[in-house]
Amino acid sequence: MSSNETRNPGRRFQSEGKTTSSGSLTIFVDNDFNEAQPICAVYSPGDGYLSVHGKRLKAFLTGFQITNGLPGPEGSKFANGCGCLAAQVIAHFKQVPGRIYMHPMPITQDAREAYHYIVTTKSEEPIWLTVDALGEQIYDGPLDSFDPQMRGV
Repeated sequence: MSSNETRNPGRRFQSEGKTTSSGSLTIFVDNDFNEAQPICAVYSPGDGYLSVHGKRLKAFLTGFQITNGLPGPEGSKFANGCGCLAAQVIAHFKQVPGRIYMHPMPITQDAREAYHYIVTTKSEEPIWLTVDALGEQIYDGPLDSFDPQMRGV
């Protein structure tokens, strides 16, 4: 057992025989052209829990309107498509070195993060969120209905 596992035994899980951290991947998917296109992924090595990363992600994304063109609705939070939204999320969470990193695409099947947050956008529609925990889908619906205090792993 590594010294990090000794100090923080609750910060690691077992998944299909592999050791998995509480890290997360947040994947942004653009669905504007009726064919879902993953555009980028952000990796966080810790605190991927629903009650931490899920709560922070929902708090930041709540109220965003996705548009197709500029300017957006006056006096509101908006993003000019999925790429603009992803850039705003990265800028918001990347305040210091460390904590979050860009992850190579495509995501391989052996990604070992405990949580996957998939943010799907389509212009003029609500943001859609899918959450997987240890390979099990635990939420798939509108961002506004996501409860970060729900049963998680």
